[in-house]
Amino acid sequence: MHHDRLMRMCARALDQGAQLVSAIRIRHDVFGDCIDPRSVVHFGRPEPPALDRMVTISPGKRKPLELEFRVRCNKCKPCSRRLQNMWRHRAVGEVIVANFEKRRTWFATLTCSPAYLYRAKAVCEEEAVRTSTTLDGMSAEQQFHKLDSVIYRDIQRWFKRLRFGRRGAKAAQFIYLCVTEAHRSGEPHYHLLITETNPDNPLLKAAFRSGLWPGGYAAFKLVSSPSAAGYVVKYLRKQGGRVRASKDYGLAMERRLRYSDPGGSSCERPEESTDAGGG
Repeated sequence: MHHDRLMRMCARALDQGAQLVSAIRIRHDVFGDCIDPRSVVHFGRPEPPALDRMVTISPGKRKPLELEFRVRCNKCKPCSRRLQNMWRHRAVGEVIVANFEKRRTWFATLTCSPAYLYRAKAVCEEEAVRTSTTLDGMSAEQQFHKLDSVIYRDIQRWFKRLRFGRRGAKAAQFIYLCVTEAHRSGEPHYHLLITETNPDNPLLKAAFRSGLWPGGYAAFKLVSSPSAAGYVVKYLRKQGGRVRASKDYGLAMERRLRYSDPGGSSCERPEESTDAGGG
């Protein structure tokens, strides 16, 4: 990281209560109630002509400035509880605002057939060999996350087919929340909330059929109750639970409050991107 940028970050961290551990290191604890925090260290490396920005420890010994953040692990129980609550609030807010703006929300479940899982595991094995390892050499958790990452790539391709239209279906505009759940068999399957972003271009069930999910069984139904958001997010509590979402998913309520005047009438809003993120 550039030295000047790191200096600005250090100044903000010290204003917020960071500790000066040594002449070259500042530590900022931002892990809250996490019981197993992780350390992320940034180094300020100046360009060669600016070596005077290095910190002199002793004659002939100079080192760059370091800023250490102690952050959440996102794996322990307090972190998992916080993530679940955060995504529940986001999903509920998105469904409420979508209902108010006459945009529909689809609840979807995607599962994987034995034949599809066989092919996905073959891809996992091939990718593992490239890194000089094997699936058998990984822990059960590592194998699950590897398989999940391969399957999610197909989910992203499925989203693209929906967005660009296929087999006569109109191109769809939507944002999504996707939660991975480990089935009783140990294999991943997926629960999604897919929300339209343009009420004038509704997302029809025919579009899901035309964008055929290649993994196997898929079910879709319209939901309007915020309880559907809680149902999807609850799977984060389970082993293997992981959430992925479109960029800025769940911030619809915040945007509506930000761009509304005290009298409740909506003010002019800037255009916002609906491109997917979080993959």
